Amino acid sequence: MSESNPVKSVSENENQTDVCLAGSHAVPAILDGKFFAIVKNENGSVKAKCCLCSNERILSGSLNATSNFLKHLRTVHKDCLEDYNNYRNEVAASSSSVRERKRKTVAAPSAVSLKHARQQTIEQTVRGSSQAAADQLITKYIVMGMRPQTTVEEPEFKALVAGLCKMNTEVVVMSRRTLGRRLNEMELQMIEKLKQALSEQTFVCTTADIWSSNRRSFLGVTAHWINISSLSRESAALACRRFPGSHTYDRIAELLYDVHENFGISNKVCLTVTDNGSNFVKAFEQFGVKIEKSDDICTS
Repeated sequence: MSESNPVKSVSENENQTDVCLAGSHAVPAILDGKFFAIVKNENGSVKAKCCLCSNERILSGSLNATSNFLKHLRTVHKDCLEDYNNYRNEVAASSSSVRERKRKTVAAPSAVSLKHARQQTIEQTVRGSSQAAADQLITKYIVMGMRPQTTVEEPEFKALVAGLCKMNTEVVVMSRRTLGRRLNEMELQMIEKLKQALSEQTFVCTTADIWSSNRRSFLGVTAHWINISSLSRESAALACRRFPGSHTYDRIAELLYDVHENFGISNKVCLTVTDNGSNFVKAFEQFGVKIEKSDDICTS
């Protein structure tokens, strides 16, 4: 592609230039502050800080050759490479439409130009807000329906989202990798919320069960309690862990204690319900606490 072309694409060749905006002083999409922020610019030779690294990594390059920055994304932030490609395409499409409007219209007064600039900023903000809202809705759809992450890769699902999003801004279905990151974030938030709810309770009952599927064993643990504020019955799933090796009574006790400890309920569990398997029975005979039953009935 010749240098006169205002838009250059990025391929797998690291020597290619990533310029998505027109003009000799244009800032490439990769350096506009979302992935890298320019900290020094000397006649096109720049030093930029990686916005994704926690240690403020500084890389060198130029406005006309950004292969060094792109290589950093590929090697250090592989999970964000697809997000960058989508963002670069959005910037390129936006720049192309702006140049097309400039070619078809006569130069406008500065006040009108300022109005157009403000309008473009508003459109970009709306587009970002719409994408974030769509990602949140899709994530909830996957979680609440217990659907596989490959759902977002199905053509029918993408067609469904595209058909529902009849709006001025374009909404792109996030990638499976992005969905995985959002699921991890949602998991951490849910765990913290559950820990907070359990910390307010005095007594908790748990259940435990072990099952196998395709020669792989799992330990499932649930918690049940009566909310001290509303007196309503509540429950939650605490764990579904892989259980490799033999299902001996001591390993059952160890894993079960670890789950209770992680949620801060070791001293709140008054009862654990299991099946009558010999390994579970022995685990509670060896490590359980015997509760004395009383037949006394208190009357006023």
